[in-house]
Amino acid sequence: MAAPKASLNLIHRPDSLLELLTLLKGRFGALKIAPVYSDPHSPAIRILIQGIKGSRAPMSLLPGLVLGHKKGAYSKDVEAILREGKALVL
Repeated sequence: MAAPKASLNLIHRPDSLLELLTLLKGRFGALKIAPVYSDPHSPAIRILIQGIKGSRAPMSLLPGLVLGHKKGAYSKDVEAILREGKALVL
């Protein structure tokens, strides 16, 4: 239930990507997909999807967001979001 040109933002498990893309097909375009990793050497734990209702623009697969390092520290990007209020832009 979204108005034309409305933005949709999802955070989901990576194993649901195919199902989500199937559900969005024909309804949302300009999809931007970014994987989220717990650390640089692990598989994605979540995916971020952003789309525009009614758009026919192509899909983009973006670089992933790494939450932290095996040492336990947050990555610089995540620190900026959590501590400095920086926006996460897809």
